[in-house]
Amino acid sequence: MSIEMVTAIGAFLVGIGSVISALLLNRKTTALLEYRLGEVEKKLDEHNGYASRFAETSDSIGKIKTDIAVIKTKLEFISEK
Repeated sequence: MSIEMVTAIGAFLVGIGSVISALLLNRKTTALLEYRLGEVEKKLDEHNGYASRFAETSDSIGKIKTDIAVIKTKLEFISEK
């Protein structure tokens, strides 16, 4: 076997090893990204839950303001008598 043939076989084996290594690394990276994306989605869902709670709180505050205005009006009416 000539030196050129040994070099070519060696280069081919190194190339195959590099491709396999890249594929394994890509698979691991993809799994990590999918996991982290899932965690971000969970946090986003939790955050959206807080947003709906704030909307409910805003509605409640509006009702409280209306009730206070009604009470204030009634008190002014009573004090005028």
